[in-house]
Amino acid sequence: MPTNEERADHGEAAIEALGTELDSYDNEANLTDTLTNLMHWAASFSIKPLDFDKALRLAVVHFNAEVEPDDIEQAAQASRR
Repeated sequence: MPTNEERADHGEAAIEALGTELDSYDNEANLTDTLTNLMHWAASFSIKPLDFDKALRLAVVHFNAEVEPDDIEQAAQASRR
């Protein structure tokens, strides 16, 4: 099972996949663009589009189950370095 640090690395890799669109000064914009691209991907299934909102709600449940309050603070501190 991956650690939360490894999960964060996977998220960063997904954002970095944007390539030249990546804004190194605006991580919220990078996250928004990545989520928007995933929404387009989910909607692209012509026979049965994926339910992005349902997947996002489930992702929140998984995230909450995987982190401890201290993990969130440590991640925030690491991102400020």
